[in-house]
Amino acid sequence: MRDSSLGQELTAVQEERLYVGGSAYQGPIINLFQTEMLGKQLYPDEFGEWPGEITAGEFPEIPEGKHLFDREEVADILTRSSEATDPQ
Repeated sequence: MRDSSLGQELTAVQEERLYVGGSAYQGPIINLFQTEMLGKQLYPDEFGEWPGEITAGEFPEIPEGKHLFDREEVADILTRSSEATDPQ
């Protein structure tokens, strides 16, 4: 939007109030990351600063201890879930 002449007419673009969002077709795991991102962008005093722009589809590294959800717990849940549905 920032590079589009039409997009540049939007107040949100002019005031640097653009936030990355997902589509309705993304699942709950992506939603966790997007909720963390938005919380940090809108409320940096409460949740810590967002570390920067997403470029080339890369999610910026958030330092340990600054996460808003436990990545290891999510990984464990996914592992248990896949083991429970594994036909072997």
